[in-house]
Amino acid sequence: MSKKYKDRSDADIIGELTSNNPDAGLVDYFFFDLCKKLLKDISKVTRNDENYRALIGEFYEYLSENNWKVLRQYQGRNNATLMYYLSYCANNHFMALKNIKNKFIENPDYEFVDICDEIDDEKELLCKAVAQAYGMLKENHQKTLEYLVIKGQSTLEAADTLWQYTKHKDTDWRTLPAKKVQDTLAASKRNACNQLFNTTNKVIEKLRNCDIAT
Repeated sequence: MSKKYKDRSDADIIGELTSNNPDAGLVDYFFFDLCKKLLKDISKVTRNDENYRALIGEFYEYLSENNWKVLRQYQGRNNATLMYYLSYCANNHFMALKNIKNKFIENPDYEFVDICDEIDDEKELLCKAVAQAYGMLKENHQKTLEYLVIKGQSTLEAADTLWQYTKHKDTDWRTLPAKKVQDTLAASKRNACNQLFNTTNKVIEKLRNCDIAT
């Protein structure tokens, strides 16, 4: 079935994915065929395996956030293909989460330490940027990342701690359907991840400008 979509242009794919009623076949082709190598490579680096399917849900959430903002920002500058652009964006997104998780595991008191001494300059820059970016986040985003990303708890396991940061904080989460709780905290997780990602990018730019100035 995927063969019928192989000749679609980058613009066609973006237009279809961001439409109100996307072609289900093209959606499957994009995530399970076109992005397969990209997600396998990311899975190797961040999870030490090639189970790309385990990343598809999070990758979908990342791309679809804010009305598919990442896809809509693609402009094909310098003849960069859509997959090249997505490789850059997705690697930054998943590596930022991996680095911050590693930092917390290294230090159970959640105070950042320098674990970047033996890696190249670009990765060291990312490590420093993630560390600074996390410290700049609001408490609700920090706590959401701490429990749902770093500690790896499920939304229901973390609800006692995180529910106070939601707009439904005045309602006892135990009285609500489980799916309502899960969806609410999953949205909080997506928001926190995006805040971390966007703040990290700003810090990286600032750090690079400082290096140039010196």
